[in-house]
Amino acid sequence: MTINFYYRSDNKEAQQSAEKIKVWIKEKYPKIKIDKRPKVLIVLGGDGTILEAARKYQKSSTVIFGLNMGHVGFLASVRDQKSFLSALEQFFNGKYGVVKKMMITATVFRKNKPIYTTNALNEIAILNLLGMVELAVNIDGYTAQNVWGSGLMVATASGSTAYNLSAHGPIVMPDIKCMILTEVLDHNIPTPSI
Repeated sequence: MTINFYYRSDNKEAQQSAEKIKVWIKEKYPKIKIDKRPKVLIVLGGDGTILEAARKYQKSSTVIFGLNMGHVGFLASVRDQKSFLSALEQFFNGKYGVVKKMMITATVFRKNKPIYTTNALNEIAILNLLGMVELAVNIDGYTAQNVWGSGLMVATASGSTAYNLSAHGPIVMPDIKCMILTEVLDHNIPTPSI
């Protein structure tokens, strides 16, 4: 098995924890190697760090194992720092399950030319927080919704507990393959998420 670590460079606590875990792995699992193209990515940080790691490693089949060192930890595999080593031990001994998550892609066009493309694990939002924006939502060429307000977001199941929830969208089990369309402060009569 090959592994690697991912954390924000300004997170000294995560860096120290990664070094301790590396020493522990070297002693307990000497056959596990650290590689730039890992099969398993151990992410130390909060949900934002896990989201960054998911974007960076999206094209590989890398398993992300999140160790929460942030505030919320919705996306983390392990939330309690005291359980990090015991959870890693179970993982390295094959006692785990993998939940495949979908990502979404957004492309911005100007004059029918793509100028920016991005991917996200949580959501993509179109916002104008200082004024009104008029948006038409088309799905396979059919109008699904018209919004005149602050904006609109498309969330994945993983993102249902993030900005989508703050905008009063529904919570969805993270392993369901779906997208959620939620308006943001629509000036018309509010419509439920689709």
